[in-house]
Amino acid sequence: MDIFSLFIFLMSLIHSIQQSSFIALNISREINLDSLNSTSFYNKMEINNLITNISIGTPKQNFSILLSMRLSSLVITSTLSSFNNLTKKYNLNDSSTFHSNNFSDNYRFGYDEFRKGILSRENFEFSLINLNKLNFILATEEHSGNSGVLGLNINFDRDHLDDYSLLKQLKDRNLISSYIYSFVFENNDNPLVLSKGNLIIGGYPHDFKPDLYKKEKYYEIKCNFNLFIYNQYWEIKHLIFFYGNNDENDFTEDLYTKIDFSYTFILASNKFKKFISELFTKYYGNKCVLNKGRLHQYFLCDKNININKLKNINIFYGKNNFTFVLTPSDLFTLYDDKLFYLICFSNSQSVNEWSLGSVFLKKYPLVFDQQRKVIGYYADKEKIYDNTKTYLKILLLISVIIIIVLIFFIINHSFYFKRKVRANELEENVDYQSIND
Repeated sequence: MDIFSLFIFLMSLIHSIQQSSFIALNISREINLDSLNSTSFYNKMEINNLITNISIGTPKQNFSILLSMRLSSLVITSTLSSFNNLTKKYNLNDSSTFHSNNFSDNYRFGYDEFRKGILSRENFEFSLINLNKLNFILATEEHSGNSGVLGLNINFDRDHLDDYSLLKQLKDRNLISSYIYSFVFENNDNPLVLSKGNLIIGGYPHDFKPDLYKKEKYYEIKCNFNLFIYNQYWEIKHLIFFYGNNDENDFTEDLYTKIDFSYTFILASNKFKKFISELFTKYYGNKCVLNKGRLHQYFLCDKNININKLKNINIFYGKNNFTFVLTPSDLFTLYDDKLFYLICFSNSQSVNEWSLGSVFLKKYPLVFDQQRKVIGYYADKEKIYDNTKTYLKILLLISVIIIIVLIFFIINHSFYFKRKVRANELEENVDYQSIND
């Protein structure tokens, strides 16, 4: 193989490595607003309602299922479950392609939402992609009231169900290139009520919509996994929360922070609750009331208050020297002639943490890289993020290596040529002396 052919081969290899395989699923948060008042609206929105549509079996049975970062498997509620008969459930008897891997023994996997199930195999369709003979868990005992859950976790060893991890199956089929997932939401006036967008499994937002992110740079934050029984959270150190300008020192707090899109809102600490409650009383008096919901406490305000009396909530990450900014307009939404403050507080005094949910995710699309345990985000619009920069760096590196190899080859060949010439000269001298003798 000549040098030029080697160069072309290396370039094609790098290009194939740079390419990312991913699946983009349509997602939404859909709430029946007609049946909700102010209180039930908040209680309904406390829990994550991001859903995606899938088809199961032959003939197809269509379902809307929730997304979860806690489960690793695809779980579908079956007609064998007696809980919540209003939930649409999968009927295995209506499908000719259903296969049970352990029909005689219900597998007890002990999640909060689903307690027992049958290890099964069936044909699925995600966003027009057909996935035949996909392993999943058919829930026979569940307490969620949902048709199913699409699990994005890859913590296989916890349940010894490697073959039932959805992401692992997708990767084994070369449908995704890595264990990452990310979100791209559409812009709309009220993202809390109706959020539509895409879940990108195995890819980055700049893979899916390169024009949208061509002016932003991609950064990463090293994270921890916090495992609690059967729940998994992304946890970040070194996030500093402050209110207003940092030099004003109105409020500053440095706590471990969870990233969990199962929260719709932002859950704040007890210290911030005390601080912001005093400001609401000072600025708005009885026009804002701290209500107690099913899980959290939240401020419900008169729609005519001036929200701009409040300052920005800033979240500073020192290692990248970057500040996430949440303005008052990011943190209020209007429903039923009331303004909801989208930062809530736990009903339990023992819970003292910050947890960034879908409200934060809407403004700052995050990339969850599970294998490397990092979260990625986009920032600094003045700087151009371009995949070609990385490509050119690798290209330059290989070019330097090739040049070094060529130089070594030339030098070595030169030495060899000189040694050959010298040997010939010595041989000629020996022959000449022999003749003279």
